Amino acid sequence: MGYFKDVAAMEAIEVHEWGRAKVMFYQPQIAYTWVEIYAGYGMPRHLHEDVDQFTYIVSGAGEAVVGDEHFAVRPGIAYRAPAMQEHEIRNVGSEPLTYVEVKVPSALPVNLKERYESIFPSLKSAE
Repeated sequence: MGYFKDVAAMEAIEVHEWGRAKVMFYQPQIAYTWVEIYAGYGMPRHLHEDVDQFTYIVSGAGEAVVGDEHFAVRPGIAYRAPAMQEHEIRNVGSEPLTYVEVKVPSALPVNLKERYESIFPSLKSAE
């Protein structure tokens, strides 16, 4: 695995009626995926049993749902779908909705969690 990827030149690893996905990097404890949802489509409601999913919107306009919470998404918006929490995303615009998705195991080791909270105290108050 290289340090750099030309994501635009990569072939999609998954192609669906609703869009396509490219796995940019994958390691046992983390996965980075580029996802494009076609205009008028959405990724169906689903959940992940043992990973948290973090999503950062790169382009387009959509609506994300995590549990019962609905939110309009646009470039610069990020959200989290914890393990075992149903979630979905729909493209409500006329252009593709593109985002980067990061999946990690749902429980961080306590020492790492404590280290981050000691370095970045605002993380603890944001929970």
